[in-house]
Amino acid sequence: MEEKGKKARRRRITPTQVEQRLMEIAERCMENTPRMVYNKSTRQWEEDGSYTFDAANAIKALTEIGKYLGVGEKAEESVREIRVDFGEHEEYAR
Repeated sequence: MEEKGKKARRRRITPTQVEQRLMEIAERCMENTPRMVYNKSTRQWEEDGSYTFDAANAIKALTEIGKYLGVGEKAEESVREIRVDFGEHEEYAR
């Protein structure tokens, strides 16, 4: 039984490790990488002169970091419901 307890302690992940990994993912996704195309005449992959980066996954990683750090919560709290009384003209409000 003690063996399982030791393994569980070794596998604990700290919040700092999660934050570091998410930053690594975001940084790697945002790197400009040359776009490769296959050249049939040379039978090799060659750069076509354009660069790409993985914007969707960079945004996902940065969103998770934001959640972890609490960024964006204030913006959600500041949204309030606004009610307007149209009185007798309420049918025109729809």
